[in-house]
Amino acid sequence: MAERYTQGDPSVAAPSERPGGLLFLASQAAQQLANERLSPLGITAREFGVLTLLARTGQLSQQAIGEQLRIDRTTMVAMVDALEQAGFVRRERNPNDRRAYAVKLTPKGRARQRRGAETLDHARNEFFAPLSKREREQLLALLKRLVEREGE
Repeated sequence: MAERYTQGDPSVAAPSERPGGLLFLASQAAQQLANERLSPLGITAREFGVLTLLARTGQLSQQAIGEQLRIDRTTMVAMVDALEQAGFVRRERNPNDRRAYAVKLTPKGRARQRRGAETLDHARNEFFAPLSKREREQLLALLKRLVEREGE
């Protein structure tokens, strides 16, 4: 006869009862909201991440973008193809390595990135509305500690 779940048994706790599960669920909800808000701009949250990274760095190889944003090579190629087709980025031969391309933001891409940033500022406020300003600051500080530790 199979044992039944009894409240308090940590081995069968639902994702919403585990810290990792809660982080995952919160991340999914935030990602969904970001994608919904960015959709009218014709970009996804991941594409916005690429545009923002390029706005900060000027140019990078597809490989470097993928590594920094943790996007696999196949997905990265398709994503840069779509961004290039939309006129948001352009590929240029890397003068130091003729086998590689540098990905650069176009003026249209920079404008879209700025609009996306404004859009996500509003979405962030919507997502974190249940938390006070102090709670938001606390959560951010705690998450930074976890992420910094993971990079060690």
